Amino acid sequence: MIRFKKSDAADVPAPPAGYATLFVDAATGLPAAKGSDGIVVPLKGEPGEPGTGLPSGGALGDVVTLTSEGPGWQAPAGPGTGPVGTWINMLPPDATLADGSDNPIAANFSGSLYSEGTLIARATRTALPNRLGKRLRVTATITVDVLKTDPGAPISPVAFAIGDDDQSYAFFGEGSTVVEFEVESTAAKAGPDGVLLAGLIIQIDDNTNMDDAFAQVEITQFEVFAIEQAVEAVTTPLEQDPVALVGDVLSSGGIALHPDDNPLLAAASSADVVGYYAPTYRFAGSFPPPIGTEIALSMYEFHPVAPLALTTGNPGPGTSYWWRAYNVAELPGGYLLLSVAIDGGAPVLAAASHLDGE
Repeated sequence: MIRFKKSDAADVPAPPAGYATLFVDAATGLPAAKGSDGIVVPLKGEPGEPGTGLPSGGALGDVVTLTSEGPGWQAPAGPGTGPVGTWINMLPPDATLADGSDNPIAANFSGSLYSEGTLIARATRTALPNRLGKRLRVTATITVDVLKTDPGAPISPVAFAIGDDDQSYAFFGEGSTVVEFEVESTAAKAGPDGVLLAGLIIQIDDNTNMDDAFAQVEITQFEVFAIEQAVEAVTTPLEQDPVALVGDVLSSGGIALHPDDNPLLAAASSADVVGYYAPTYRFAGSFPPPIGTEIALSMYEFHPVAPLALTTGNPGPGTSYWWRAYNVAELPGGYLLLSVAIDGGAPVLAAASHLDGE
């Protein structure tokens, strides 16, 4: 048995170079060593469970982990003991891609982009219940062909955004650019139904020198890092709605809904625009889409407005419309997704042109 007398660290002399002096620190009651440089190093951690030198608590099989509050117990990671993360491919053939109106597209797709316009690619993968997305990563080649107002002047950058709630941007101009992202995102999630959704947005930034643009997109990598965690299935009427009303373009400008194209208006006595969805949507195909086309609205922000009454009448050559004159102070201009209440009923989705007269 070796006995050490407890000593104050300051009273223990430093040994010659290459040696260390062992002693029991009177302040802690624990063994320590002082080097030739005078530095004292504890030889045992703070006591936890009596006689072990480990943190208190814990369960059989737990491991010691350094936490923000010091050493602590934690269950070891492994099958059935905690969340497990996996990179999940969101490109065909494992997943399916669709545009913003749920029309099927390939990983190589294209479309027109106007000032502040948008192209959307939505990825869907099934049979993955209870997954919560943590990160998104993508690699894509984007080629933009721009029709300029002033051919000799540059355009403002184009923004490529990934994610719903968590967006990141890569800026580039005309021509072809390869963009790569890996960003945090909790937007991708699959509840008990096992349907994992994620979205990409290709968006034109504000461009005063761009009359029109055409984008060609080739996605070579699109993955979601998700953990296995119970996710509550939440659905709201705004996640996906069918188009109930479609509009025409009037040379006099404004919003125009023809009764012949919209059976819901044939016997209506009132129709009010009560809101719109942002960003302004640019349909990849012809405008307007057919009645019944389902639009996924989860990536859009709804903006309610004070009810704007549509009136019946003849704003130009032809038959009568449900219509309202163009007024950018009331609604943004362009091709819009509107929320329209008919005879005071529940609002329906309308795809309408709110364009300035020519």
